[in-house]
Amino acid sequence: MESTRRGFLTSAGLTGFGASAATAGVVLPGESQSAGATVGGATGSVAFHGEHQAGIATPAQEHLQFAALDMVSRSRADLRDLLRTWSSAAALMAVGKLVGPVETSSKPAGDTGEALGLRPASLTMTFGFGPSLFGNGDRFGLAAQRPAPLVDLPSFRTDALQQSISGGDLGVQVCANDPQEAFHAVHELMRLAQPVARPRDPSRPPGCMAAPTW
Repeated sequence: MESTRRGFLTSAGLTGFGASAATAGVVLPGESQSAGATVGGATGSVAFHGEHQAGIATPAQEHLQFAALDMVSRSRADLRDLLRTWSSAAALMAVGKLVGPVETSSKPAGDTGEALGLRPASLTMTFGFGPSLFGNGDRFGLAAQRPAPLVDLPSFRTDALQQSISGGDLGVQVCANDPQEAFHAVHELMRLAQPVARPRDPSRPPGCMAAPTW
């Protein structure tokens, strides 16, 4: 049987982010760590905080969006603040709340509002770290903390990877049983990343367009 990237990740229990998913939990000081995430049916909610990140051991949803981003800032404080911002936003969106006021012409920095009035639909947002976050000149002083399994996966003969959207310092996997919920969440997280991080190949819309290399 010919090996594939998807098969390797599935057999290793590392779907979504590959090796990074098992090692890149986002646990931040001062955040509530509730009991493990539970699924409240196809239209219910999945708690963002728990034993694992939501989306790691959650029953598979119907729709997925994936975005890979690179840090523009070289500040460790900016990286920490971004993860805190993402965690707070994800906790709100997971229970069907807006990240902030809906965007208007006079307030363009607000929630884009695509999920207004929708149920959470088992929305999960999972964050992962790429090997480059710990390398590239040790920008953030994290090289010594890189987990040994967190390396680039080898190439597979059946891969058709697009390098412009593969890899990245940070990965965001968004899953939901409503495509609009997933679309909204990944765009909100990318919006909130500005200006300290940017998506790989920003000329393309985010989504699961090609398998990442890690």
